[in-house]
Amino acid sequence: MKKILLAVSFIFFFQVAQSQVWIDVGVKVGYGMSLLYNSNIFDDVPYNHQFGGGLGFGGRVGLNFGKHHGFTMDVMSHSMKQKFEYKLDFTGDDFHTNLIEWKNLDLYLLYRGSSHKVYVEVGPMFSLVRKLKQTDSRITEAELVAATTATGISDFYRDNYVSGVIGFGGYLVGTETVSLNIGFRIHYAFQDFISDLGQDPDPSGAIKSFPAPIRDNTYDPYKKTSPLMGEVSLELNFGLGGTAKTNCSDRMHWFWSGNKGGKRR
Repeated sequence: MKKILLAVSFIFFFQVAQSQVWIDVGVKVGYGMSLLYNSNIFDDVPYNHQFGGGLGFGGRVGLNFGKHHGFTMDVMSHSMKQKFEYKLDFTGDDFHTNLIEWKNLDLYLLYRGSSHKVYVEVGPMFSLVRKLKQTDSRITEAELVAATTATGISDFYRDNYVSGVIGFGGYLVGTETVSLNIGFRIHYAFQDFISDLGQDPDPSGAIKSFPAPIRDNTYDPYKKTSPLMGEVSLELNFGLGGTAKTNCSDRMHWFWSGNKGGKRR
């Protein structure tokens, strides 16, 4: 297996070395659905998930090798949320709400490969949590904080986490140096979004582990909470330099060759 991986890596880097290197830059805007995935909460019947909208915008720099390989370095600002509806034994059939809202600065480093009219991309994303708010209809933020050693609601959550990203997309329209792309990405955090304090906020057990601190049951064993998001985005790119102009033009013509009767590349 090691020999196979080494051989594949050698072939890839050999092809890259023989390719023209060029740069493109772009702006992006995206919208999708966010979710805090925790298997304990999914199995807890009185707790119901509701998908929340996630809005993002930012920019990218692409380092490309020829027409089919490259790396994209994106910086995106995302606003996400997760809403739960839940019931408690002592309140009967009444529904209560638990809403978590947070904003990230997300840093991507993705490999992007283009072939057969689409591109695919994969790689890591590092998220910096810039702002977080939690609103529960059964207890105020001040009461949650006062019942623990926290100084604020953000103490119950991590201020950064790492995700894996996979995506795909296609080129909509383009000229020699400009292209408009549409894409779809799935983000899944490998790390627990809940801090050490959030996992065990109150030794008395009145305030249970986040992100669902008010509930009847104590989850045993504890399970991590992973931010999950699916996002559709539009990406406007600009090629830089003469090499970029040539490769952008070839890439656009190759993509539209089936419609324009051009030569396949």
